[in-house]
Amino acid sequence: MASPPKRPFPSEPKKAERGGAPAKRGLPLRYLGYAAVPIGIVVLLTVLAQRSAREENLLAVKTTLARDSLRTLNMALVMHASTYPECGFPDSLADLKYAGTPGPQQSGLLDPTLAQDNFTKSGYSFAYRLTGGKGDCQAEPGTNYELAARPLQYGSTGRWSFFTDQTGVIRATTEGREATADDPPLGSGTPQPPPAAE
Repeated sequence: MASPPKRPFPSEPKKAERGGAPAKRGLPLRYLGYAAVPIGIVVLLTVLAQRSAREENLLAVKTTLARDSLRTLNMALVMHASTYPECGFPDSLADLKYAGTPGPQQSGLLDPTLAQDNFTKSGYSFAYRLTGGKGDCQAEPGTNYELAARPLQYGSTGRWSFFTDQTGVIRATTEGREATADDPPLGSGTPQPPPAAE
C-alpha cells in the first residue's frame, strides 16, 4: 500500500513547477507587523482617552460633593441660628451633630462626619470659623462665620476652591489657592464646576 503524498506545512512555500524557486503565498510576515503597529497605537490611545475621561469625571464628582457639602453646612448653620437665636451661629460645628436630646450644644442638624471645624471629605479639606460674636450661648450670639473648602492636592483631588459665609453665597476660584470673600460667586459669569457624568 502506497503512503499518501507528503504535503508541505503551511509555513513552507510550495516549489514552483519550473525552476524550483518558491512560489509566493499570502503576505510576508513583516507586512503583518506593519499593520499591527497602527492597531496597537489606536488601542493604546483609546485606553488613555478612557482613563483620562474617568479621571476628569472623578474630579467633577469630588468638586460637586465639596460644593454640596458647603450648601448643607450653610443650611444647617442657618437652621441652628434661627432655632436658637440666643446662640446664633455656633462657635463650633460640633454643636450641630446628632447626639441625644436636641439642644443648642447638640442640635442634631449634621451627620458627625460634617460636624467638625476642620475635616477632609472626598479629596477636599474643609474649615469653619466663627468671625463675629461668641456663639457659645452664654455671651453674645454668633453673627458671622466663614467656611472654606479646598482640594487636598490641586489637579489630582480637585481644581476648584470654595468659600461661603453667613450670606449663603458660594464663591469659587481655580487659581490654586484658598477661595475668599473677594472671589466671584458661582453663577455670576464665572465658569461653573463641570457636572459629574451620569
